[in-house]
Amino acid sequence: MNILNQLTDSLSTYFSGIIDFVPRLLVALTIVLLVYIIMRIIRSRLTRWIRNKSDDHLLVDFMDGVFKTLNFVLGFLLLLYLLGYWAAATSLIGGLGVSAFIIGFAFKDLGENFLAGVMMAFNRPFRMGDVVKTGDVEGTITEMSLRETHIKTFDGKDVYVPNGQILKAPLYNYTIDGFLRKEFKLKVPYRADMDKVSDRIKQILSEIPGVLGEEKAPTTFISSIDDGTVTFTIWFWFDTFDSKYSALTMQTQAIRDITTALEEMNIEIPGSVIDIRNHETKAIELKPSQGQKEAV
Repeated sequence: MNILNQLTDSLSTYFSGIIDFVPRLLVALTIVLLVYIIMRIIRSRLTRWIRNKSDDHLLVDFMDGVFKTLNFVLGFLLLLYLLGYWAAATSLIGGLGVSAFIIGFAFKDLGENFLAGVMMAFNRPFRMGDVVKTGDVEGTITEMSLRETHIKTFDGKDVYVPNGQILKAPLYNYTIDGFLRKEFKLKVPYRADMDKVSDRIKQILSEIPGVLGEEKAPTTFISSIDDGTVTFTIWFWFDTFDSKYSALTMQTQAIRDITTALEEMNIEIPGSVIDIRNHETKAIELKPSQGQKEAV
């Protein structure tokens, strides 16, 4: 009978606690929901404002993800506070900090790439669509997450480079300022008029659509002399932001037009010189000496 009375008292106390807890829980959930809605509206407007002010969509997406995480964490902590479990929430925060340290140490590379992604989200040496080279990978930046960067190579390969590698290794950005220089070489006979050849090459390059002029006008200079030929190094600049023109197309047209112009000037582009010599050798018959004959 005593056991039954104790069980009845325990159940009565339990249900009384539930009855007291449910209204507090409903009120706390209502407050947290209202705060979450307000924070979501603020986040949405702030994200829209940043997106309109910035061309860096990666930074906008990163900030939006950070705001979402903060909304969830703040909402959860507010719920614990309203329910009277703030001491438990403080202990939970401390435990999460220790756990994060242990997990970060165990997954050092993953944490390194994550931190590198956070750093590059605010201060990156490239933008979406830039042509870059890092290590042995060269191509166009198509996407970046907090862990890796997606690069589309020129032969169609999709390479996912860890952010930590990009942050530590040298990075070549070919298109960040909109200007890129292309060069090729041309050999002419050393008897040709060098000034006329140089002027004609620059004239041809200046007439090709997409080749820049003024401060970045085409340039030619003699880079070497050997085997009766003179080697011209030819530079021209183009705007990487102008998608109407291709560097390879401009270089192909330049080589074709320059070759035609040199033929019209009666200047033959020399080919490789191979020196072939025929060394005739005569067989020499060695006759044995008199002593050797007698020995035989």
